[in-house]
Amino acid sequence: MISAFLCPCHGLLRLSNEQLQENPHIKNKEAFVICSIQTDGYWKSEHMLDQLVHQAIPIFEILHPGCVGVFCFDQSTNHNAMAADALIATRMNLSPGGAQPKMRDGWYIDKNGEKQTQLMGIKQVLTERNLWPEKSIRLMCEQCSGK
Repeated sequence: MISAFLCPCHGLLRLSNEQLQENPHIKNKEAFVICSIQTDGYWKSEHMLDQLVHQAIPIFEILHPGCVGVFCFDQSTNHNAMAADALIATRMNLSPGGAQPKMRDGWYIDKNGEKQTQLMGIKQVLTERNLWPEKSIRLMCEQCSGK
């Protein structure tokens, strides 16, 4: 399996030998990985994220100083890659805590410009943003859930 990052103006995201010498903190000259199931195991989202963070982004920042990169992923399972504690609405309970997966607390800036910690639960998030409806809602339709 081959995983590579491409740039519209550079093609394969890679540094020249001179750029690599000028940036000794960069370990790989190019954002390119060859993976073999026999020797490396299956390519997983953790591998893709490692390649993105430790190869593609550092190389991009050297090639495009002061720019913001937008990385797009093609038709692979990597488009579902996210941190284990990512905030995913379909995994959240109505209220904070309970049997939902461990999620990091969020935060937001309130109307006074102060940072506020936010406990993670769908009702909590919507209430803090004045989006919780007056009529109570359910996370799952009774017909769909079989209850």
